[in-house]
Amino acid sequence: TISIFIGLATWHALKEVVTGVAPLNHTSVEIAVLFLVFYCILQIGLLKLTDNMLMLKAVGVIAGHMAGFAAIDVFDTFQQEAELQVTWRLLAECVAFAGMMLLMFAVGGDMRGSYRPFEQSRPTSEEELHETMEKHEEWIEVANEVEDDALT
Repeated sequence: TISIFIGLATWHALKEVVTGVAPLNHTSVEIAVLFLVFYCILQIGLLKLTDNMLMLKAVGVIAGHMAGFAAIDVFDTFQQEAELQVTWRLLAECVAFAGMMLLMFAVGGDMRGSYRPFEQSRPTSEEELHETMEKHEEWIEVANEVEDDALT
């Protein structure tokens, strides 16, 4: 429950910081692009945290909630714009964003499936092999949970 609150507050703070640096009109396209960039950076950040399991899980839980609220924010913006005037452009933007999300999740899933933890260095002992595989499996689990949170 606290992670949900932190995720929500952090997403809105991030959105306001971006708005302060690069003034946005809060249109659906701008919020959608912000979500897509945030999600890509998030997945790369999770990969970099594989050596620290505690940080990986903590950041993964909070970032998953942030991704979920970011996606809700995008579709909320679409809905607010639809209340003003439904246009073919708005419908096309909504469909394009949903397609981009699905494509991004598919590419992310393929990347997680093809990533090999031993490309950097080979484990020298059975214990090191076990630890490396455990970290890899934990990273995949956390990354999948973040994706699930963004989809819901």
